[in-house]
Amino acid sequence: MSSLIENGYYNYNSNLASTGYVEGQNVQSPKLTINNGLFINDYTTIKNDDNGETFINNGQFYGMIYHVGRTLDIKDGYFNASDGYENIQVKKLSQNLNCADCYISGGTFETNGSVNITGTGNPTIIITGGKFNKKVPDKYIGKGYT
Repeated sequence: MSSLIENGYYNYNSNLASTGYVEGQNVQSPKLTINNGLFINDYTTIKNDDNGETFINNGQFYGMIYHVGRTLDIKDGYFNASDGYENIQVKKLSQNLNCADCYISGGTFETNGSVNITGTGNPTIIITGGKFNKKVPDKYIGKGYT
């Protein structure tokens, strides 16, 4: 299984432009902005990898979003995972390239799995809006929100 869209680097420090950052050949922090569209994949629809920043403003996403990069910011959209997995997997692997900060301020999240979002490695996940068909852990809900 592979990702439909991948942002960031497979191995940031590989010294190969095809898999990592090389000064003068590619950008240090790849940015992906999605403003709309339909994205369908059996497993990982969007993968945000080493030092990647992804911004989702709208769209329909069928499959999971896997975030191990720098930033994932979701403002709106429809997210459906029907394979028993969560809508978003957030995994913090380091303090810099893979800090996996995740901000959700809108969108509709539906899964037939047990949860909509998971966090591994104690990432920063702040939810200030959106509709979820499963209970969101209190630790992810922004201050002043329910």
